[in-house]
Amino acid sequence: MSNTQIARRLHIEESTVKTHVQSVLTKLGVRTRVQAALLASHAGLVNGSGPTDTPPTAS
Repeated sequence: MSNTQIARRLHIEESTVKTHVQSVLTKLGVRTRVQAALLASHAGLVNGSGPTDTPPTAS
């Protein structure tokens, strides 16, 4: 999703999205969303099926 799409879905400003995304990337020690996605995939945190409209359920 783009920053604009995320902002619209969460009803927040795009600048807020950018700030949070950058914070997550910094904490993960990566520079791009692709690197973050690969890190999550390698850690088994995502299944690779793509975005969904419903949040994941608790295990």
